[in-house]
Amino acid sequence: MSKWLQVNPDAEELTQRLQTEGSKVKVEFLVSSYDIPEAVRGSYNEEKSRFVIEFKYIGNEPTKPQPQDNYVTFVVGKNSGRLYGIEIDVKALRVEEVALRMKINKIKDEVEKTLNNLIQKPINRLRQDNYRLTQKALSEIEDKLYSPLS
Repeated sequence: MSKWLQVNPDAEELTQRLQTEGSKVKVEFLVSSYDIPEAVRGSYNEEKSRFVIEFKYIGNEPTKPQPQDNYVTFVVGKNSGRLYGIEIDVKALRVEEVALRMKINKIKDEVEKTLNNLIQKPINRLRQDNYRLTQKALSEIEDKLYSPLS
């Protein structure tokens, strides 16, 4: 199992502010710190023939798999709907050697595509910001994250 990589995605861009006029009250909608991933790791699970990306948050909860298509399964929190993991079926993608750079790019593309789909059609609409933050966290450390495949 690879080590956890610390991430610090900027949640500021997901903060919504409403303008104030005169004596009106200023309102801000903030992303909960519980929805911001603290760390991420990636590893190849030989038993399942899957590349697994895991997200770590403040607190913990039981998870459940949410199959997306023939290649990808999301692992989400049973209660919160937070994204705890992404499993990519390397065998179904017909990746013969995970060490080939070309194949790593295929896996990266699949992760990017499925995260974009998750953001556009969220499993849980209340967690759409969480999905955006996990996507941002992945993009910040993608070279280190996918290193177990090379």
